[in-house]
Amino acid sequence: MPSPAFAVSLSATSDTVGTATRFTATAFNGIAPVTIAWGFGDGQTFSGPTLTTTHTYLTAGVYPATATITDGTGRTAVGRASVTVNAVVVPPPPPPTPPPSLTVTLGCVPAAHGSVTGCNLASAFGGTRLPSDAIVSVDWDFGDGRVVVRTGSPLGANTYLQAGSYTVVVRVIAIANGGLEVGTASQVLVIP
Repeated sequence: MPSPAFAVSLSATSDTVGTATRFTATAFNGIAPVTIAWGFGDGQTFSGPTLTTTHTYLTAGVYPATATITDGTGRTAVGRASVTVNAVVVPPPPPPTPPPSLTVTLGCVPAAHGSVTGCNLASAFGGTRLPSDAIVSVDWDFGDGRVVVRTGSPLGANTYLQAGSYTVVVRVIAIANGGLEVGTASQVLVIP
């Protein structure tokens, strides 16, 4: 009766560039001792007596790997496997953190036309409220053609001569972050 055929199967894990890919060869009907010549498909080879090995690929691609086993009687069989090596996926960098800015909050209480409408403001830099002495200048535009510059004052006032809708715009220059920062705010007023 003829002896069973000598055969080899090869399995390999798919991996990413720079990580070790594991190879396992299985010999069927071979007689010990065996020697194995590994071919990794990228020009690199390795020989030894073990049925497992690892190899690190440096470039993404599909590689035809082989395990050529010679058994103790001199018979040779080849196992083949296709190894897929994926590129390393690098996540995009996080978006840059916006630099802190001067934020201005405006609060005006509308009064009837002919009466004084009062406004005040608060300013903060990077979420921290600034003291009033950090304010260098405040430009008030009351929306009726009257522009007032009050150096250092967080308070504004205007007497509207006619009823209507007006947009108050304030521009603040303050000392923050070791220099001068500018912030603006606006509010729509309905004057009865």
